[in-house]
Amino acid sequence: MIRGSLELLRVVLIVFILNAVLTYVISVVYHLLGIPISLIGSTLVFVATLIVAFMLYRNKFQFHGFYRGKSLVKLSEKTTRVLIIIVAALLIVAPFLK
Repeated sequence: MIRGSLELLRVVLIVFILNAVLTYVISVVYHLLGIPISLIGSTLVFVATLIVAFMLYRNKFQFHGFYRGKSLVKLSEKTTRVLIIIVAALLIVAPFLK
């Protein structure tokens, strides 16, 4: 019970912190390139970074946590590729939406 609660807290912290850092870095890169981003574009960047945080957790971070179970499996290679393509598409489209 306690391991599950600790792992849930760990997941929430990883996702929030990683998402905040990634969103900030991507926004700074867009700003340095002189590319304005609207509210809709910022939302797409936020969603893209959430997907990246999810992929990193499922493929890397879940194996170093408190929970030890049989259900710990990586995302399939095909799923990871599809998610990477979606993230790239969201980041490319974000500056063009007004």
